[in-house]
Amino acid sequence: MDVTEEIRAIVKQVMRERHMTQTQLAEKLGVTPQALSRTLNERGKVPGLWRDIFEELGLEVTVKRIEQE
Repeated sequence: MDVTEEIRAIVKQVMRERHMTQTQLAEKLGVTPQALSRTLNERGKVPGLWRDIFEELGLEVTVKRIEQE
């Protein structure tokens, strides 16, 4: 699983925990359900909508160095 897939999985998990549908989150973000669906389901580059999604769900992305042996 790459980083983008991990981010999508965490966002979907938090949405499930909050019993929030994609339509509800889209409304809160002021975007169409289709735009949110593309963001949550397409592979490839992480689009700019992620910042708004993280803010709405109270998430942040942390990058840390993995210790190499």
